[in-house]
Amino acid sequence: MNPNCSHQARLVDFEADELSECDRREMKSHLLECAGCRQALASHQQFITGLRSLPLLETSRDLAPLVLASAHEQERDRFPRRKTVLLWTAAAVVVLSLLPFFPRGKTPASPAIAALLPQNSTPSLDRAIHWLCAHQEADGSWDAEKWGGHRNFQVALTAMSAIAVITNAAGTPARATAAAEAVSWLRAQQTVDGTFGPDNLGMPYNHSIATLALLHAYRLKPAPDLKRQVESAIHAMVRAQNRDGGWGWRGSPTSDSPVTAWHIEALRLANELGIGDSQIALDCSLTWMAARIETGLTHSPSSLAGAEDASRRGKSELDLFDTYFLTIDLQRESSDLAKDKLLELRRGLARYQISEGKDLGSWPPDHHSGRSGGRVYTTALASLALGSR
Repeated sequence: MNPNCSHQARLVDFEADELSECDRREMKSHLLECAGCRQALASHQQFITGLRSLPLLETSRDLAPLVLASAHEQERDRFPRRKTVLLWTAAAVVVLSLLPFFPRGKTPASPAIAALLPQNSTPSLDRAIHWLCAHQEADGSWDAEKWGGHRNFQVALTAMSAIAVITNAAGTPARATAAAEAVSWLRAQQTVDGTFGPDNLGMPYNHSIATLALLHAYRLKPAPDLKRQVESAIHAMVRAQNRDGGWGWRGSPTSDSPVTAWHIEALRLANELGIGDSQIALDCSLTWMAARIETGLTHSPSSLAGAEDASRRGKSELDLFDTYFLTIDLQRESSDLAKDKLLELRRGLARYQISEGKDLGSWPPDHHSGRSGGRVYTTALASLALGSR
């Protein structure tokens, strides 16, 4: 433990969610490597939790889930989904306005790659899937560190890549094989309590995306043993839900918007497939997310503050997390405006794909998320944004 670590001075602000989004990401990355700061943060959280646990009155029931569920029932037909879609759609305009600042690729796919593309497919998406399949490890995973990511997120990076391959494997045996090997590797990472390791700060992030990947695999090819694993993962997810309705990083009572967003997507697909009893958990998480968006506490796609910073710098950093979830919400909106924005967003994203050389088909890891996830992260998430269904 290093008591002189400069990051410890900002742990209180980190716990209180008072750091900028950029500083929060830097702190999360630091916590993965600094045991001293993790210990200090845990002590602070334990102290705060102790203070919060002092009741003003005695009660024998935890009313938070009931209150959240009740609120969602009252607002279901008019509040969170429609309002969320409108906010994300408005954010699309900001995302699109920043695209001219991104470094552009040079040429379309090479003839050799283009000849391998399935009929009626998007060339940019297929170049990306080709890159992912070409760089899959022999054991079925994708190596985080080899491509500039952090080893603690190998489960999540493999899961993202697996989803991209699974959802674009129809009619291509090589992709089907890659998808099967990735699913096999992911299933082997599940622990006896239903979670996907390793047991560190980023476990909820890994767990939610791995669960989502196995749900996609089950939707494509249902099997009883896979269903049991997914049910166990969903149960673990519901058990870990915070009282406020969201999910946070391992050991933190504070919910985190990106982590919660991945959990929501997994629960949505689980409910669609009739796996697990998680409707209340999903309702509570949607209510939490909607409240965060309305109060401005949630980091929304390419916020106005981010746009102003980009204007001052003269360039911007592509946030693929925001772009991916924006494409999901635009797809859920049936209006012509949403469809036009989705098409425009995807075309813009495709223009910044590497179009020649050894990295052809990938996206450069030169933005804040890429610094933790590396080239596999950027390429997998861009693939999901281009081909999310």
